[in-house]
Amino acid sequence: MSVCCLPALQAIDRYVPGDTLHVWAQSGLVLRREASLKAARVTGIPYGAVVLVLNEKSGKGLDNAEVEAVPGFSGNGSVYPAVTLRGMFARVVFHGDTGWVFDGYLSRLPAMRYTTDKNTGKPVFENFDTYATRNFGLLVDEKHGTFEYAGPESTTKKIFGNGIMVDTRVSKSGESRMILPDISMEEAFLIFNYMNNYEWDIRHPSDNPADDTWVLSPQSDHDWNFGKIVCGHRILYLEYERMVIITSECSC
Repeated sequence: MSVCCLPALQAIDRYVPGDTLHVWAQSGLVLRREASLKAARVTGIPYGAVVLVLNEKSGKGLDNAEVEAVPGFSGNGSVYPAVTLRGMFARVVFHGDTGWVFDGYLSRLPAMRYTTDKNTGKPVFENFDTYATRNFGLLVDEKHGTFEYAGPESTTKKIFGNGIMVDTRVSKSGESRMILPDISMEEAFLIFNYMNNYEWDIRHPSDNPADDTWVLSPQSDHDWNFGKIVCGHRILYLEYERMVIITSECSC
């Protein structure tokens, strides 16, 4: 069984000259002399760097380039094609150099910090609450606990300075919902990807056949499901509201 023809994830759809954007490509981006993936290299831009934008993008209809973000893989009796990002080229300035970069890895959001496991080389990204509190400030932090017939349950709601909201509920299972305003489907995927080490797991499959593997099942351009046996995740992009909802549910 195979899953065919995944829709490409749409990149950031709006920026204007003078905007500053952050690089979310973990291996960095190439600053090029022309707006083409084949153009000559000017320099490299590392993960987490900030670039100054010189051109305007006013909608996703301008996207004309695609880059593979995660390779195709096999698992659970299915073959899954690669995940691709669709974007265009932004003209930017970085440390005095001017050129063009693929905007599929650019975001207004600062990149998440991470460390590298010395034994495996696996990136370990920071907790999202820590990331959001540092960059945007924590405005609301509500905690509630109850005791029900099935056992204790606790809920938490956090609202951050840029409008991000995170709800969690923990009982015999765990559920969370993240509401992310003013970002693209592609930006939401990168957040999910790094928080859950999705790309790392695909590129470094376990030799143990008993280990859980990922399942990928997009429902539409704006609705993607990812999962393992224990946890399920959904990325839902609300185009007219220009926001993304990421939900996760894990059972014991």
